[in-house]
Amino acid sequence: LFAVQRLREKLRNEWQGLATHSVLGRFTWEDWLWAQAIMSTRSSTVLTPGALGAKSTVECILPVIDFANHSSEPNAAVVSLESGVELQALRDIKAGEEVRISYGPHSADQFFFAFGFLPTDAPLDSIVTPMPSPDLKE
Repeated sequence: LFAVQRLREKLRNEWQGLATHSVLGRFTWEDWLWAQAIMSTRSSTVLTPGALGAKSTVECILPVIDFANHSSEPNAAVVSLESGVELQALRDIKAGEEVRISYGPHSADQFFFAFGFLPTDAPLDSIVTPMPSPDLKE
């Protein structure tokens, strides 16, 4: 619950910080939350070439690729190219076999909170769940 409250506060501060831009006037707080949810659940971190050979990352939505499910033993990977990205097979993929990529090495909390599921092989020390306050009367 604390992590959710912290994230909500961070998003609210970002949204309020953008209030000085005229374009934001057309978007509500609920629109901002929806856009953030889309970016959180559908985006990928892509390595991009930078100045003087330095590398940086950018968050972007990759249509079609964003529907690939996670596996700790992926059969494909998103590969950065100078002109964009492509989905590359890591091994032969049989006809009818699901194409799976790795979402990265995340904790159980991160998988559950960011992606909405818990892989069977996720490191599971604990997952924080909200509990009602004992002060609340039903």
